[in-house]
Amino acid sequence: MKKKNLTIKILAGLLSLSLLTAACSVPLKESSSPAEGSTAAQTAEETKTPAQSTADPAAAASTAAPETAVPETAATAAPVKRFFETRDLNNQPVYVSDVCAANKVVMLNFWASWCPPCVRELPDLEALYQKYKDAGVAVVGVLLDGAESTGLKDGKELLQKAGVSYLNVLPTRELESLTSLMYVPTTIFLNEKGEMVGDAVVGADLDAYEERIKAMLP
Repeated sequence: MKKKNLTIKILAGLLSLSLLTAACSVPLKESSSPAEGSTAAQTAEETKTPAQSTADPAAAASTAAPETAVPETAATAAPVKRFFETRDLNNQPVYVSDVCAANKVVMLNFWASWCPPCVRELPDLEALYQKYKDAGVAVVGVLLDGAESTGLKDGKELLQKAGVSYLNVLPTRELESLTSLMYVPTTIFLNEKGEMVGDAVVGADLDAYEERIKAMLP
């Protein structure tokens, strides 16, 4: 019995070490929904990153951009309920539901500028996007510290350095409620109706991303 318990402890330790190399624990913070207030993300005890407060996404830019009409296309012409309202990193209004309606698969990648595994996988995510975008796959990054001016500035610089062209948006309570954000990167997959498919992928795992995409494509 003692030998069995020791084996279990060793395996648990190895699993924890593997997760820490692929993901960062999320510090306790205030969420940034402009409409609904704040929510807290659980913090792992071992994290050394200080808690970071985030403000209203609209305050991250000097002035709020006016609402713009979304052009009607073949994919969005049918009346659909619009949801997951947020703003991109240039403070332009975005509905993630519109992105879902125009694609077969939407890969929603929650990341932060202070997370090394998140930053390291940015070029891989861009390559994945370029590989599958013509098949109806969209990648959307959710910059969790983007509602704070320093996080927004750092995030933009990192995206530019990595050559990222896919959409990145600011966090909202509605988006963060889609999954448990104990670690970043955390990635979920939505279908054309905006419904989550399968479990979240925790940690940077390009093979798991591609496997999920292939399974969701017709």
